[in-house]
Amino acid sequence: METDNTTVISMTHKANPQAVYINKIESTTASSISALISPLNDQEHFSEICSSKKYINPMYLIECARQLETLASHKILKINSNTRFILKSWRLELYQEKPQNHTLIASLRILDTHLSHTKKFIVNFRSGERTIGKVSIIVCHISARAYETIRGENISKSVKYGGFELHTAYGLPQVEPYEVGCKYPKDVCIRNIRKTGHTRAANIVIPSQNRILNDHKQDHITGYNLTESAKQFCLYCTIKESKKKIENLYIKRIFAKFYKYAENNQELLVRLIRKDSSNDTTRCIIEILQEGIRLSLFFIYINEVECNE
Repeated sequence: METDNTTVISMTHKANPQAVYINKIESTTASSISALISPLNDQEHFSEICSSKKYINPMYLIECARQLETLASHKILKINSNTRFILKSWRLELYQEKPQNHTLIASLRILDTHLSHTKKFIVNFRSGERTIGKVSIIVCHISARAYETIRGENISKSVKYGGFELHTAYGLPQVEPYEVGCKYPKDVCIRNIRKTGHTRAANIVIPSQNRILNDHKQDHITGYNLTESAKQFCLYCTIKESKKKIENLYIKRIFAKFYKYAENNQELLVRLIRKDSSNDTTRCIIEILQEGIRLSLFFIYINEVECNE
């Protein structure tokens, strides 16, 4: 049975209707659901320099999968609106070039895990008869009371992203959008890139004026925004150290693990742990740190293709 637009907006945890990219939701079985994915053309944030026009933006697929996972949690698993979602990990894999004149369908199925209150969501993206990519998400659902116990005073100490940016970004050197694969300054999530020993590090600063990255107030930095920051930093390190053209790069795989919440009122750092290459693929291992503690870890694989556009 199809789900109406108002329900979709509320069940994807978004405030801005323009930031909801799934529609025509249909339950296919007791543990699966499908949706039509909105065309990417009008989404300014996802119009990047890299990936060429042959490949769909990987962050767009991750966000569409996250929206469908959240909706399925409420609609199929009957998770109530007061329940908190704890993102444990997600993995993206791209298989094919993006569709040219075909609609994109996302199909989700829910799997049990060995952990209580934790589910695995598998989302396949299909164009016609072709599967062009897959996103796997592991999420834990906990009560609001348990969440408040885990988060403690950090909830009351959190600030709006606007204040966060002003507090942490003052005086930090900016990064040119092109260097991180973006077209616009409002999409750039990192600043003050520098060498530390044999590797690179940077500050993460989520731009307050970006309505995709700042859809509504949060008491932490979201997993999506951490992934976007790690992706941008990976692209920067790749073009700076490998002398590759960013127009010829596209992200083939992203694997992210999340260990602790990233507070939005403290300095947040991203650091390259390792970068290696094999044939036309570059792998970056990146961590995000706060007060010296690793919050999340990313394995990002970038492929190089000829871009004649």
